Amino acid sequence: MVRVTELAYPAKSHRKKVTIPTESTKLAEFFGIVIGDGSINNPWQANITLNAIADATYIEYVRNLTEELFGAKPRVMYRRATNATIIFLASTTIVDFLVKKGLARGNKLAQGLRIPDWILAVKAYKMACVRGLFDTDGCLILARNGREIWLYSKKDVERYIHIIGSSNDRLLRVYRSWRGG
Repeated sequence: MVRVTELAYPAKSHRKKVTIPTESTKLAEFFGIVIGDGSINNPWQANITLNAIADATYIEYVRNLTEELFGAKPRVMYRRATNATIIFLASTTIVDFLVKKGLARGNKLAQGLRIPDWILAVKAYKMACVRGLFDTDGCLILARNGREIWLYSKKDVERYIHIIGSSNDRLLRVYRSWRGG
């Protein structure tokens, strides 16, 4: 345990009370969301940036998921110039947890994206993580060895939606429209 005097800012050493979740499909999906459209650029804050217009209902889903997992309300900010909504998780405890569980701090692309081993070890976690990736980036990208997977055929898209699903209403609306109903 770190003593207060060892911290860079001991006068501001109080930490928010948050919940540290156990490994679950919801946590794995959250990790997929952060791997897709999130970042951890400092020791006290993680954020997720989504399209404010296209992903309006999904923003609420991610906000609720974040609150459910960590027991803390994230701050949500709209950036008009870029039509982006940023969901901020301002907690050193949460950031430390996310990094310890395998998310990259800093430039995740330069460090090489990877899905944490605890997710890869459980099929349901892998599926949930891929769902989070797809819901944020809109395609499947596996960063190992620089490979990408693209779904081209109708059969493959239908199978993906049937097996993995989506938590993003925007993607489900497009899928339903494409299916004709």
